[in-house]
This record gives sequence, C-alpha cells and structure tokens, in this order.
Amino acid sequence: QLSVISYQLSVISYQLSVTKIMSDQPKKIHLFELIVVIAILGLLSTLALIAIGGAREQARDAARLEDVREVQVALELYFGDFNKYPEVADGVVLGEANFACLQAQGWAAAGCESEYLLRVPSNPTPGGVPYRYVSDGSSYSLEFSLEGDVGEKLAGPHRLTQDGIE
Repeated sequence: QLSVISYQLSVISYQLSVTKIMSDQPKKIHLFELIVVIAILGLLSTLALIAIGGAREQARDAARLEDVREVQVALELYFGDFNKYPEVADGVVLGEANFACLQAQGWAAAGCESEYLLRVPSNPTPGGVPYRYVSDGSSYSLEFSLEGDVGEKLAGPHRLTQDGIE
C-alpha cells in the first residue's frame, strides 16, 4: 500500500509541475482569433441596433394610434354636448399654434380648462406626418400616417373620421 501511495504522490507531483510549466508560458492570441472575435462582436452589435430601431418605430406608431383615439374620444364628447364637431374649414395641424387644446368654444391656443382635451397631441418624430384636422361641423377628418404595419393597419397615410380609422 505504501508503494501505491508513493506512486500516486509522484503522479500528482508530476501533474502539478506540468501545470506550472504550462502556466508560466505566455499565452499568445493569434491575429486570426482576434479578427474572428471582432467580427462576431460587430455582427452582434449590428443586430442589436436593428432590433432597437424597429422597436422605436413601433413605439412611435403605437403613440400615434393612441393620440388619434384620444382626439376621437374628445371630439365625440364635444359632439355629444353641442351636436356638432369643432369647425375648421381649412385643414389645420393639431398640437400647434391655435390648436393646442379643445374647450367648449372649440380649439384654442392655451388655457383650456374643460373636460375635452387639455393638450392636443402632435405627431411623434421622426417619421409620420403632422396630424391634420378638417371639419364642417357635421363630420370631421383627421389625417395621420404610420411608419410600419400595426395589426391590420398598413404603413402609410390613414384617416380618422366619425366612423373610425380608414
């Protein structure tokens, strides 16, 4: 048994000395290995940027649809109270100048204290087009666009009317 233990100790001693010799040698990274690692990192970062860009586009489109629904609810509440929509013969851009909020007297630049729409949303940028509103009082049209497909709605121009989104 003593010889077996002595043999095992010599094997362990040999393994330790080989490991020490191997660890003392400087590790070399070959140029090819470095190029492969850099290429893989470049590919992964490109894929991540593409995924983030698509997510941003989808977020802007979701915000556009939410904006349009918010304006639709405010216009229907207004119609319910006054039996007409706020009149604007020429198309106007919502969220700018005199069309920043909706009150009982119609669109206003500021100071709305009514329950209709305290802040009229504007198109998230970049992409899309400004929200354009037209109304003769009995009907309305709100034009907007989507950068990408959202559910059944395809990318491109759309129109919200009192009947829904076209």
